[in-house]
Amino acid sequence: MKLAHLLPHEVDLQSQALAAMPAAFAANILKSALARRADCYITNHPPSQQLIACAKLIAFRAEPVLITGPSGTGKEMIARMMLGNRSDAAFFPVNCAGLVDTLFESLLFGHKRGSFTGAASDKPGILVTARDGVVFFDEIGELPLNQQAKLLRVIQEKRVLPVGHDHEVPIMCRFVFATNRNLQVEVADHRFREDLYYRISAITLSTYPLSARPDDAILIADHITTDDDETVTHVPDAIINSGGNVRALENWILQRRVFGVGADGINPAIGDNC
Repeated sequence: MKLAHLLPHEVDLQSQALAAMPAAFAANILKSALARRADCYITNHPPSQQLIACAKLIAFRAEPVLITGPSGTGKEMIARMMLGNRSDAAFFPVNCAGLVDTLFESLLFGHKRGSFTGAASDKPGILVTARDGVVFFDEIGELPLNQQAKLLRVIQEKRVLPVGHDHEVPIMCRFVFATNRNLQVEVADHRFREDLYYRISAITLSTYPLSARPDDAILIADHITTDDDETVTHVPDAIINSGGNVRALENWILQRRVFGVGADGINPAIGDNC
């Protein structure tokens, strides 16, 4: 089943889930949650509004979801929508580009005390701790091939083998993946496993760049500046058509606040120093 496109609400992370995680990782999750606590997907773009309907349709299903689209188009917000309205479910973002190979299994699957240097206590992995929540693998196209093989087995079997353990542990989390790459091209170039691609892409959602929905730029800017005295009445085409999408729009608004700019962009007096 291939679903066209979508978007989300915000879901708070549960303290009990955070308490079971390594401190640094829990802090990263909490930071991610706080940074987006007031966010919502703003759009009057009809195809994007269809994404909301698709998201509601699949929010409570168990199948993996693949979210594709350019950077800065809200893929993580879409992933958060997979929590639906479950207040007791947690959201665990995993940056695939930053996963160190030696810690891959420990972080995701968990480990037993003494199983390696520094393993001072038993720790459940993210996939176990998430329980009925969502584990979001951001930039899945960046994951090395050897890690892809391990992940494929876990998705298929719904079980993990923590480091140092002699028996597997069942998992119940929802898998959601995102990428700004064309994974079909990555498969053809042998940089992404074909079996993993077909395992995660049965339900595929795709985000739209801001250039495809330019009228949304003012709506998003208005949302960002809700608590300010500032009113944005025009967003430059250079911002709308930039590769940064909503991130570029957020940066532009920040620059307006800090330096003071005209309707067409940064104040020329600032120059290239900022």
